[in-house]
Amino acid sequence: MMHEEFPLVSVVVLTYNGLEFLQKTVQPLLDLSYPNLEIIYVDNASTDGSVEYLKQFSRIVVIENKINEGFNKGKNIGIQHAKGEYVFSLDGDILINDKDVVERMVERFTPGTGIIQLPLFDVDKEKTKYYGIYFTAFGVHRNIPWASREEISKLPEMLPIASATGACLFFRRDVWNGLGGFDESQVYHLDESDIGPRFAIFGYSNFLYTKRVLTHLGVKHASSSKIYAHRYRYLFSGEGVSIIKNDTFGDVCLRFPLFFLYQCIKAIRFSFIKGDIRVFYNFCVSIGIFFSILPNALRNRKDLQSRRKVATDDFLSIKPPRL
Repeated sequence: MMHEEFPLVSVVVLTYNGLEFLQKTVQPLLDLSYPNLEIIYVDNASTDGSVEYLKQFSRIVVIENKINEGFNKGKNIGIQHAKGEYVFSLDGDILINDKDVVERMVERFTPGTGIIQLPLFDVDKEKTKYYGIYFTAFGVHRNIPWASREEISKLPEMLPIASATGACLFFRRDVWNGLGGFDESQVYHLDESDIGPRFAIFGYSNFLYTKRVLTHLGVKHASSSKIYAHRYRYLFSGEGVSIIKNDTFGDVCLRFPLFFLYQCIKAIRFSFIKGDIRVFYNFCVSIGIFFSILPNALRNRKDLQSRRKVATDDFLSIKPPRL
């Protein structure tokens, strides 16, 4: 009876040297009101006492990676251990604010739902841009307007989005496994630009649930040249591979050249603005990474395109909401 009324939900959390966040985020997870939960933490070889802290809680299953496996593989490892019908995937620095958040998503999940995301607000911000992922001809849409809690709450309860922020994903485990999970070709920037379109081309719709929000505690604003440089090491290769794998041939021919040109100009511009050649250098490194993983991406493309259920890339037409 429990399974029929409340299907098992596996909460999978990835953490790395995040003890200061775990001390704030673990208890709200344990206090969730949903009665049929499995809580799994995947630790990416932390050295700050995170594992010891998590092992204090008998309800938590702790998976200890011997090395830092990165974001994509680390998340996949946790999901592979999950037993739930649904998976609620979170980053270790995400704070849950409402006890009823899981049942609300379960109740609104339909057979055609792919991913549900909740809006994320940085702890020091009154507004956010983390209310879904959207695309343009030049790649991920990064100039969506800032939105307040009030503005988001006035949007439709289940707002269609093209993809979801990697820090917060709610989905059916069997569908996720059928689509192959996160691409492990590189450690970062091959998650949210890739997984949402993959759900979409198989006929699933992704949504933002607007009536509950999460708080992002681990705020690192990209204000330094070092952060920009790190971002560009994986950004082009990750988003480029996503286009190659998921888009129709026509959209690849249109979007990939525009995406490459835009990222090249942007990297040069930021190198001048920041006065740091490392930004453009890491963009060039990312080009090298792209070509190194391209053969695998083409194999994945052949498989995905042979199985896709939707003939057109409808996810590209989903735009940010008018606030």
